[in-house]
Amino acid sequence: MRHSAPVWLLAGLLLLITGMAQLVGAWSPTYLTHVQGADLGTAARSVSVYWAAVTIGRLLASGVAVRWSSERLLGAAALVSLSTLTALALAQGVGQTLFTLGLTGLGFAAIYPTAMVITAREYPRRFATLVGAMAAAGGVGGAAYPWLGGIVGQAWGVRATMWLAASLAAALCVAYMLLTATLRQQRRLATGGR
Repeated sequence: MRHSAPVWLLAGLLLLITGMAQLVGAWSPTYLTHVQGADLGTAARSVSVYWAAVTIGRLLASGVAVRWSSERLLGAAALVSLSTLTALALAQGVGQTLFTLGLTGLGFAAIYPTAMVITAREYPRRFATLVGAMAAAGGVGGAAYPWLGGIVGQAWGVRATMWLAASLAAALCVAYMLLTATLRQQRRLATGGR
């Protein structure tokens, strides 16, 4: 299949973003209590802060999507995610952790829907077939990465789970760069190299 590279890269983006989102959501209360010394109530509310930021970010991203290309929005969101996850892994104190957790949710917000928009645009005739595979890739990430976070946390400490999330964001940035290069090349070939 000649379009297989972009399809695999888009599925990889969904695997990574869903995995990161679930990893951070699942492990942020433990990170707050065990690493930052937060009380249980604050740690429990952190999940609401995080998912509220994801929701608000999706609303904001829909406004930005009118002005920016999907590729630009996806790249910006991937870069914000990498930056905020690095800041989250380095955070010192409850306030700083909650703030960066909220920013992380904002960064994650646009990635999943934008990857779906790119898939629909690039493969309009196959989108109905591909959407199931794309959602399944996200489901695998959502199931696997929180579990992997537990293994990493047991072996190297809970802060390492946030470094795992940051490393996944770095992989997401690489997948984004490969995707944009592949789509650019595919368009060039479709127009006869112009």
